[in-house]
Amino acid sequence: METTGDLPTGKVKIEIESRFEPGVRNGPMDLHIRVNGKAMGQGRVARTTGYALSGNDTFDVGRDSFSPVSPSYYDRAPFAFNGGIEKFTVTYLPTK
Repeated sequence: METTGDLPTGKVKIEIESRFEPGVRNGPMDLHIRVNGKAMGQGRVARTTGYALSGNDTFDVGRDSFSPVSPSYYDRAPFAFNGGIEKFTVTYLPTK
């Protein structure tokens, strides 16, 4: 998924909303990305993990130690973020 424009520099608030069909294990998931409240991208993940991660792939914040978001980035490992993360919050929303 690509953003609809350039991402701003400096302090930003990034929100990622993900929604999947309840009861469908490893099914698709719709994603919406907002930066500072502005919609910047959306897409669909064809298959999810079903809440189980493999032994070599984990839930990382600030870097991805194993797998890229796209095969196009594979040679750039370990995909580290070179900025600072002031706060990280996960909020579970009610299903629609």
